Amino acid sequence: MKKQYRDLAYFDKYKNDISDQYGMRNIYTFPNGYGASVVDGMGSYGLELAVLSEDAITYETPITDDVLGHLTQETLTDALNQIYNLEQKKTN
Repeated sequence: MKKQYRDLAYFDKYKNDISDQYGMRNIYTFPNGYGASVVDGMGSYGLELAVLSEDAITYETPITDDVLGHLTQETLTDALNQIYNLEQKKTN
């Protein structure tokens, strides 16, 4: 059974805040090899998330084939849970 965390703060231990004068940007790096780039600022679709694989945006997950925009805190938490629960990346 996959874990579901309801509190966004649970993911703080995986977060690196690299915000700047253009807005908020957090990079999440999870033990399964995936992560997320979360931004809210100039040029973004409100609170926006991109799935990362090995520190690069990936469009090849069951979560999305694009960025997720106009998120709420609740939908952001749901997306982070989905990424956190993805099957571990296989290494060659």
